[in-house]
Amino acid sequence: MHGYTLTIENENVEPIKFTMEDSEREADKSITDVQFKINTLDDNSKSKSDSIRYELVIKGNINSANKDQTKMLANWAIDANEKSMYRTVEVVINTQSNFSGETLRRYQATGMFVVDYVEKFNDKDDDGNDTESGEFELFIAQKVGSKQKDVFST
Repeated sequence: MHGYTLTIENENVEPIKFTMEDSEREADKSITDVQFKINTLDDNSKSKSDSIRYELVIKGNINSANKDQTKMLANWAIDANEKSMYRTVEVVINTQSNFSGETLRRYQATGMFVVDYVEKFNDKDDDGNDTESGEFELFIAQKVGSKQKDVFST
């Protein structure tokens, strides 16, 4: 089971941090899924172009341990202030959820903003068991023109 660390920073606002948890229960994990994409913008997809942006989709659980951080994500999603809406994001993916494994990837990108943010709450999980948590999905993208060449540091 992978472990994830997520850090979102901007000098004008408090950082948002999710760290790896040593737990076997999926509902206890803050981050459950990360998707990284290098997207060639549609107008430039007929030939190789430098009009690309980095995109991340981060999925996770909302629980009592991270309710403050997920509230900060929701507030970032509605932030329209030019000085705080663009942030530096770092995601670390480890082979083990307890820090003992190898770092597979470390993505770091500047000028990231929220495209979409979704929270979902159900009384039952997929197996019909009572649940005390919710789920979130954060879709972020890099501001066009950021011209960052290297997003991989591992």
